[in-house]
Amino acid sequence: MRRGFVTAFLAVLLAPSVHAQEAAEASVDADHIGIEDTLTLTVSVPEERGGAPALSALAGFEVLGSQRMSRTEIVNFQMTRATEWIYRLRPLAVGELTIPEIPVPGYQPTSPIRVRVEQGSLRPAAPDPFASPFSSPFSSPFGLGDPFDRLRRRDQPVPEVREEDVFIRAEAPDAEVRVGEQVLVLYRLWSRLPVFAAAPVELAQPEGFWTEEVELPDVPWQERGLSGSEIRERRSLPGPRRERRTLNGVAYETWPLLMRAVFPTGAGERELPGPRFEIGIEGARRSFFGPEQTVVVREAPAVTIRAEPLPEAGRPAGFTGAVGDYRLRAEVRRHGSALGDRTAAAGEALVLRVELEGNGNLRAAGTPVLPEEPETRRAVRFFDPDASSETGLREEGSGLAFGGRQIWEFPIVPEAGGVRNIAAVTLDVFNPRTGAYEELASDPLQIRVEGAPLAAPGTEGPVGVERFGEDIRYLKPVGPATGPPAGPWRPGALFGLSLALPVLWNLGLLAVRRRRAWREANPAEFRRLRAARDAQRALSRVAGDGPEAAARVGDALTEYAAARLGGSRHGFTPESVARRLEDAGAAADAARRFRALLSRSEGARFAASGGAGQAGSDAKEAAELVRELEAQLGRRGDAG
Repeated sequence: MRRGFVTAFLAVLLAPSVHAQEAAEASVDADHIGIEDTLTLTVSVPEERGGAPALSALAGFEVLGSQRMSRTEIVNFQMTRATEWIYRLRPLAVGELTIPEIPVPGYQPTSPIRVRVEQGSLRPAAPDPFASPFSSPFSSPFGLGDPFDRLRRRDQPVPEVREEDVFIRAEAPDAEVRVGEQVLVLYRLWSRLPVFAAAPVELAQPEGFWTEEVELPDVPWQERGLSGSEIRERRSLPGPRRERRTLNGVAYETWPLLMRAVFPTGAGERELPGPRFEIGIEGARRSFFGPEQTVVVREAPAVTIRAEPLPEAGRPAGFTGAVGDYRLRAEVRRHGSALGDRTAAAGEALVLRVELEGNGNLRAAGTPVLPEEPETRRAVRFFDPDASSETGLREEGSGLAFGGRQIWEFPIVPEAGGVRNIAAVTLDVFNPRTGAYEELASDPLQIRVEGAPLAAPGTEGPVGVERFGEDIRYLKPVGPATGPPAGPWRPGALFGLSLALPVLWNLGLLAVRRRRAWREANPAEFRRLRAARDAQRALSRVAGDGPEAAARVGDALTEYAAARLGGSRHGFTPESVARRLEDAGAAADAARRFRALLSRSEGARFAASGGAGQAGSDAKEAAELVRELEAQLGRRGDAG
């Protein structure tokens, strides 16, 4: 008992030390960059135990921004959590730089990381400034567009995707069929990498086949934007599902991408070409903007289908090409009432509803044959039907089949009262299950017509015409105010301006686009060109003579020097700034005055009340000095 208590007590005491031995992890998105590029540093720990990492000793880099993220993953019902701090860094020098060990509370420090920095930029270029001037340089405020467009850009980190990592396979029964008989072809995606989207590039109707695309129940990215009930309804459909399969000893995650019901339209051996798919892949590395992503294109293999011709023996004269395992039924109802209501007045419209249900190409089945008996034709008039269909996958025994139902609704009008017989509706089909032709027939129907035929409007005899006014009046003759123009038409200034406005608008958009692209590709040069303007604006806003005004003067001068000479304002001293100004081509007197102004503003910032009475005059002197330096440095300000 006592020994167990001591063991538990020691375990509690040693628990923090065990945790402390666990090391934090640090990674960068590149180890070879240019001085004009940025770097993403990620520090990751299983859980936060005492605060953020300490980056105080991060020499050689400037921190541009940071972000904290918490991530939770559930794999095989096991939950794992992680906390990440993501930093955007900018290098301050060329050469071999080292990110030192980074202390993280509750963990061992991270391992050092070496980064090689060269002149210029090694990252992908900014968007092409010479793109079409007729496309807007501004992004859509609604976020619309092609979901794959962002991934096709060159400035995305691209994971390596090999052919054996992601591919498409076609699954189809290897058997001979009859012309018009269905073949279900499934295109399944096999992937060892995380997939977040997939879509066919083009789905043309192949020559020699009639095809129908089938809705599948287990394609996750096709459920985006659906409600919960719509998703449940979709997943209840029959069809192939997402599965984990093994091929040559390698485990793959597989998704059914597309299923086609294919019906050969002619006899012989034909090749069904495989469609091409765009597949979105997520890589293992993460950047400041999320996981690396790319789009690969994979083409499914072709499928060979052999079709035998339909037999000539026993072919009915009225056969129009309907192939399938079907059932035919018919019913009559009054317009707007339920089926089975077969009572109507003479001349009142009824609906003859004919339904063809079963497995096969229902859209190519043809229209059923209406009864031709003289008794039916004398008693009832038939009109052209409205057709509709519902098709999809159906469970057929232990397998699947494509089918549904095709509905025709014939408006009919009984001509006279009494009980009227409507003979059977028929359709000749070839049933591939039995291998023989069949004549489908509905049950005969009876309708009860009450009263005598209704007379059509306007058939009672001649009707007098009521006269409402005089006949058509003649047009007035041409008056003196009309006539040929006095001279040829000449466009005015307003017409010329209306023609020039679209050209000027597009030229303006092109200029904005080019300037934005240049600014993104040359941030240091853009900053240098704006240095004097920004400094003058900041100095003009200095008001009063207190410590706060002195601080503003110092900030304006320091920011001007950093932008004009290149680099970060942190670490600048009055002496180092004066030395670099002289190296860049400034006069010694101007550099000395700059150092004096900077020293005076820094001293006045921390002076007691009343000791900073020259801030207003220093601001005016600093503005004049900036103008002098601009004239002396010219375009050589970045020489240092």
